[in-house]
Amino acid sequence: MSAIPVVDQPREGEGHLRPGKALPSNLIFMKSSCHSPSPSAAQPASVPPKAIAVDAKTAAEMLSICTRTLFEEMDRGNIRGFRIGRAWRFRIEEINNYIARQEKKQAGK
Repeated sequence: MSAIPVVDQPREGEGHLRPGKALPSNLIFMKSSCHSPSPSAAQPASVPPKAIAVDAKTAAEMLSICTRTLFEEMDRGNIRGFRIGRAWRFRIEEINNYIARQEKKQAGK
């Protein structure tokens, strides 16, 4: 049994889909939160008042980035997270420190 590739929904005119070109029939399309802003991205993430850590989705919303970018920043060593079971968590203090470092880096330019 062969694996079915999963890709983001192509949009005409973005360079990766030419008008009139047929797509393979074995593709499954999924909506990507990185390419289109979600309704919750416009609103601040709701964090419980006594929370010390949040999940990856909430951390990404707090930073107004997608979760993929959050994990890329973590891989680069710019932000630290930890796992509880399968879920990644990020300390709110670490998110605030990341913001402060980014502000400091931007002020230095």
